Amino acid sequence: MKNLFIRLLFISFLASGLAAFGQPTSLIYKKKGKTTHRVVLSLTNDSGRKNLNPADFKKSKNLYFTATPDPTAKRQYFKENDITSYFTQISLEQDDNQVKQNSQPKQLTDEKGKVTSVVLSFPMENIKLYKAFYFVNKIDKSEPVTLRESFFPSFDKYKNIFGEAQELLSNKEYINAFGVLYQIEKEAQKNPEIKAYSFYSKATIDLPKQAIKNYTDTLYKVFLQKQDVFLKEKSKPSLDSCNAVLQAFNKGFTIFKPYLQIQKDGIPQLKARVLKIRDMMDSKYNTDKHTLKQSSMALLETGNYSNYKFYLFIDVLSRMLTHIDSLKIIDGITPLDLNVLNKFPEKTEELVNTGWFNDFKNLTGFLNDNIRDQKIIFNPAILSHLKQLNSTERQPYFEIFNAFNSLYSNPQVFYSNINRAIIKCTDSTLLRNMDTWLVSYKISHEKIDKKYVTEINRGIRQINNDQWAKAENTFNIIKRQISTIPAPWFYSAEIKFHQNEVFSAEAQFSKALELYPHYLSPRLFIFKSLLSEKRYSDLLTNADTAIFSFNIWYFHYNKAIALLHLKRYKDCINELLTQCISRNSWDLKQYYLLGDAYLHLWNFEKAKEAYMKTREIDPYSNSKYFNGKMKNLFKQQRLHIKKKSETIPASPKTEPN
Repeated sequence: MKNLFIRLLFISFLASGLAAFGQPTSLIYKKKGKTTHRVVLSLTNDSGRKNLNPADFKKSKNLYFTATPDPTAKRQYFKENDITSYFTQISLEQDDNQVKQNSQPKQLTDEKGKVTSVVLSFPMENIKLYKAFYFVNKIDKSEPVTLRESFFPSFDKYKNIFGEAQELLSNKEYINAFGVLYQIEKEAQKNPEIKAYSFYSKATIDLPKQAIKNYTDTLYKVFLQKQDVFLKEKSKPSLDSCNAVLQAFNKGFTIFKPYLQIQKDGIPQLKARVLKIRDMMDSKYNTDKHTLKQSSMALLETGNYSNYKFYLFIDVLSRMLTHIDSLKIIDGITPLDLNVLNKFPEKTEELVNTGWFNDFKNLTGFLNDNIRDQKIIFNPAILSHLKQLNSTERQPYFEIFNAFNSLYSNPQVFYSNINRAIIKCTDSTLLRNMDTWLVSYKISHEKIDKKYVTEINRGIRQINNDQWAKAENTFNIIKRQISTIPAPWFYSAEIKFHQNEVFSAEAQFSKALELYPHYLSPRLFIFKSLLSEKRYSDLLTNADTAIFSFNIWYFHYNKAIALLHLKRYKDCINELLTQCISRNSWDLKQYYLLGDAYLHLWNFEKAKEAYMKTREIDPYSNSKYFNGKMKNLFKQQRLHIKKKSETIPASPKTEPN
């Protein structure tokens, strides 16, 4: 009974040592007959002190264990022979490797001078602190000894990392939390110590799975909320919101994917769940996208110009696409910018007033997808449809869209199509923009340094801001640097014209046209100036010269204006019928001019027919111009009837164009 009590007391002692200092163990160090002598080995410092601080422990290069007598032994001290003959024979064993002591045992005595404990020293570099080890000698092997994880070399680092991941999870930063946790898993493959931590399983299985599950569940819930909004609004922005959530989900899946390849601990089941959610989101999004895109594109694929919505959308798109504020190095087609609509307030007002603005915004969204993904604006089906409508388009829409579809893949085709578009274009804004694109093409084709393009654009801004002296200096420098480029010569001419140096302006206009005979900007500037000064003979001469260089509608129309004011009415009519209307029969201005020419010849029926053609082309117009022309027509007709019998009437007056 007494022996049992003593044994229980010894076990209690070992247990208290485990809780306080790590795991003590015992070892038989000698035998005499049937008597065994046992020693208790506890982790200490080199002075035999227990209660080790992990930080102090990690500063040491040695692992110290202090041997004390078995508390059940009668003799609670050691003899010299115990130390020299037996304690020196104690080694550590780990993974079948023995680590011997690296110094002589250190004796610690009590106040009576008796050796009550002995400190044994082992080189720490030869021991894996995160694994169990044993004390061994020739007669015994101890129970395994394990150190507290706080003594492991990298424990503090990974405990802090684990704490950081837990905090990120609590803040619902699932991606960041997973990234931190997965780093622990990856580093554990190189550092086996990590796998010995008590939190390793939680850090590499429980919490990563929680992060993935919470992330995917949260995004799926958000996706469904966004989809509800889309189903109500049926708009491209609300569809894009769904796509943004889907892309965030896919981004997360890409991050999670390596972890989800692990074939254990329920991870394959989690992967299957994530993939199922992703497939559901993909399916819902693609269905919604197909429905909205089909609805948006159907107008372009099946509409015609008698459908005003179709006409308005095509017209506004062509203006957005061709809009260009300055010269540029061409490097492909860029997405449509809805802010450009501010440049066309009347068109924007129409879109808003008709209730079609959101439809138009949806459409531009899908077209921008085409631009970003395929470097084109229209698919072949839409282009083919527009080509079939070529004869009924008011402006060269097909040529414009066909040109920009080729801008990225074949700039030469872009150049050719823009030139074809200019031939029948009747809109001065479109003409100026297309002209700027062609000059930009020329600059790009000739590989002009971008810094010179920047300087040209700086000069243009100076002109727009009425900084004429600065602009003049800018272009005088550029002309010397790149004398073969027409744009600086044109802008220099514009400056000279503003300064009333007409002859210098004409010389520089001529230089710009010599470098680029198809350059429209100089001729448009000259035509505008001559018209404002009513120099119709000069306008006629310049129009003929321009037609010789570039045979386009706009030059013929200006020629017809000159002929009308020079009272060559029959020539004017002939010019309009054979050169203008034959190129583009949808422009309103030419019919008003044609009506005026007939009216001067007293051909009231033909004049009325010409004016009425404008209503046929644009029955939606609220312009008072038509009403003014018709009132004057009937007025002149009544005067003609009244004076017919009296005398040969003078040529009738017309409303100014």
